[in-house]
Amino acid sequence: MDGITFEGKSHQPLRQSRTLEAKKALLSHVSLSSGLIIVFLMITTIICGAIIGQNYIKTTQLTYGFLSKSLQEMSRRVLERADRTVNPLIDLAAELAALMALPPDDRATVANPFDQRTRVLLSQAMEYNPQISSVFVAYDDGGFTQLYAIPNGDTLEWSDVQSPPGARFAMRRLSGPAQSMRQERWTFFDENMFQLGAEIIGLDSFDPRERPWFKLGKESDQVVVSKPYAFATLDAVGITVSRKFSGAHTGVVGVDMTLSGLSRALGQLEVSPNGTIAIFDGSGSLIAYPSDTSLLVKAATPQRPATVSELGDPILSALYQQAFPAIEPGVRPSPKARLSSDQTSPRPVTDVVEFRVDGKWFVGQALLLPDKFGIPAFIAIAEPQSEVLSGVDQITKQNLVVSAVLLMVTGVIIVLVSRLLTRPVRALAKETHHIRMLQLGDRQDVHSRFTELQDLSDGMAAMKSTVRAFQRYLPMAVVERLVRGDSDAGELGGENRDVTIMFTDVVGFTDMADMMPPQDLTRKLSSYLNRLNGPIVESHGVVDKFIGDSVLVVWNGYRDLADHEFHACTAALNCRRSNRELNALWRQFGWPEMHTRYGIHTGDAVVGNIGSSDRMDFTTIGASVNTASRLESLNKVYGTDIMVSETVHAKVKDRFLMRSVDWVRPKGVSRPVKVYELIGSLDPDSDLSASKADRRRCAIWEAIYSHYLSRNWAEAADRLRKYLAEYPEDRVAEIYRERAERFAIAPPPEEWDGIEKFNYK
Repeated sequence: MDGITFEGKSHQPLRQSRTLEAKKALLSHVSLSSGLIIVFLMITTIICGAIIGQNYIKTTQLTYGFLSKSLQEMSRRVLERADRTVNPLIDLAAELAALMALPPDDRATVANPFDQRTRVLLSQAMEYNPQISSVFVAYDDGGFTQLYAIPNGDTLEWSDVQSPPGARFAMRRLSGPAQSMRQERWTFFDENMFQLGAEIIGLDSFDPRERPWFKLGKESDQVVVSKPYAFATLDAVGITVSRKFSGAHTGVVGVDMTLSGLSRALGQLEVSPNGTIAIFDGSGSLIAYPSDTSLLVKAATPQRPATVSELGDPILSALYQQAFPAIEPGVRPSPKARLSSDQTSPRPVTDVVEFRVDGKWFVGQALLLPDKFGIPAFIAIAEPQSEVLSGVDQITKQNLVVSAVLLMVTGVIIVLVSRLLTRPVRALAKETHHIRMLQLGDRQDVHSRFTELQDLSDGMAAMKSTVRAFQRYLPMAVVERLVRGDSDAGELGGENRDVTIMFTDVVGFTDMADMMPPQDLTRKLSSYLNRLNGPIVESHGVVDKFIGDSVLVVWNGYRDLADHEFHACTAALNCRRSNRELNALWRQFGWPEMHTRYGIHTGDAVVGNIGSSDRMDFTTIGASVNTASRLESLNKVYGTDIMVSETVHAKVKDRFLMRSVDWVRPKGVSRPVKVYELIGSLDPDSDLSASKADRRRCAIWEAIYSHYLSRNWAEAADRLRKYLAEYPEDRVAEIYRERAERFAIAPPPEEWDGIEKFNYK
């Protein structure tokens, strides 16, 4: 559990309480050295404050000037991205218009201007420029041919037409009079421009001559860019680059592009996570925003780009109102607001402005971009004022350096003198704090020419050694209460808690003790207990006491611990593994081994002081402790290593592999207890994970056990004999085989409850 360490290490909750006490002490007491320094700082701070105040306005101006340059640099990067995105479309539109102007013998027919060769070239251009969504040709008589790019894995849906699987391109052709419904033909191609399936023929009243891009293209002799609008088929905001052509036939060629890439480019700029950035036109309609899914108003008919006020970004709305106070929402700027063709870089519309949103101050600026979108476009960037000022503080730092030099030059003498006088006192206070925090490292000697201070230093060292010794004799929680000086730390009595108890015992320890010299036995037992103590401490358990070769461990008794049943089972499995490793080492030297049995139970117990007024012990008592001890003893009856009670099983059965053992009433226990054998962890990634063989054996056993509980004695006996043929060392199965064979001959009475009663420990 986070914040808890054991056996001489710090305890986080105690540290936090000590910190609070220290803060309270600071409010009522000030050290001599601190008092001198505080008076000095009060005088010099007034002087330094006057210096800093004089330069505050200049620092702020430089800060905002730097911000303006930074915003212009961001805008320039966006403009470069727009150039790289739009220029390929302009080139493609110009080349396609030149192709359409060739004589009929040199290009495709009017009915299908995108022949196989042209389609391949266009598909390659669209693959290389993924921002291109479609390329099309519209004739003055209403004829229309369009080539769509379908992103990998996507499906093109248009009215009742849906692209087949694997389609990467679609060609749409409209023929016939444009004044009414006319024939529409759809052809789909794979990535190599081979046709997929048959053409889909339908009707559509679409007239390209009514589209804004067609009219705009016919008005100019150059390539023109439409203003952003909502694409009907893609649910995205985009632009159309178009140019008129003439020759045997006349019309307009066009290239569609979504602005999603530009929105992603905004998201890649180093704008504060608490700031905002967007591109919009003078009427407030959005062109790009880091979250491009917010650019459309889908409820409108037809769909249209969202405005700044509809986006739901309060920071952007506030900046828009500051930068464009005279432009009413929905009103397009006059033609005079258009940029001159020679502008190549962003131009600030306003100075850096300050505004407040939800109680926080922001700074931002709007800049006018060169005409890349068919209309005047603006980029707006806003960031929290606190972040801007913290990042551009060179002037403030210079002032602080001057002030710091002044403080050091005028204060070095008084600081040195105060430290010289108070150093021994501070060192002793630090030692006292370490003792209260139970940070009992090596002794830190404090030397002083004053007799009283030296005596105090020696007393502190003795106190630290005493507390360090307490940690080895008493549970950590008890030491903390004693050091903390709790009023009830020395009072008899305790607290009722839900605890998990583990009791361990060494098999045949009495015989081993008779065979070994006391000194050898002591060393061997100490090595064994040290091995068990490691896994117990790692699982947040507290050793209540060592009883010879036995160990009583408590979880959730001395300090709160969530999921204490899980920690106890983990500790038992780790202890068993450590015990086996130690036995393997002893076998190499021919030394006797020590095999351990474990009993684990969860229940109520009293944790507190017992004894007399002049001699007491902080321990855990109650029926739960007795039950854990009895479960440990039952291991030798059933031939198991780790036995847990039903209360433990109910809490951790989904995380550990256990098998049913019996329904028992141990000696001294008032009510029957269902017991289980703990096998291993069910976590496949755990180093304590049960093997596949263990899982199989337990599954077979539980099936046999269900027959036994259902009084199918003959069937249970037969299965048990087969089970023992495969697992002859299983003592539990041998016990149940004997019972089943006996009950098959002489069944127990109907009132038989299956509880095994034990009258011995």
